[in-house]
Amino acid sequence: MKTCTEKSCCFEFSFPQLDTLASVECMADEVVIRTSRNTLSEERKAAFIRELASEGFIPDHCCWLHSGGDSMSGRVRWLVDPAWWMPDAESKARTSRFMVKVLATTALLWVIMLVLLLGRTAH
Repeated sequence: MKTCTEKSCCFEFSFPQLDTLASVECMADEVVIRTSRNTLSEERKAAFIRELASEGFIPDHCCWLHSGGDSMSGRVRWLVDPAWWMPDAESKARTSRFMVKVLATTALLWVIMLVLLLGRTAH
């Protein structure tokens, strides 16, 4: 979960049954909700907003109402942004370096164990 600043708070949620991640950023004048996929129905979005308000993640006045169709108050903005959840180049490089070290260490340990095993059976 990300940290809060005085200007905004950011919280991350997961919907494993929908394979969707959500990030809720509460600013002074609006709430921005970013999702990794467009899998939430309008009813589920409304329920999620009510849950966020009841748990204190967002102010109560940010609850939104449907006034027919897709029109909503401007206080809550929904964005579907799968790229926002993707790791950056630095994270990918760091992960690759780590995995090379893990695989090299594993191979070295395997060779040491094999030498010890074969050395023991030779005596």
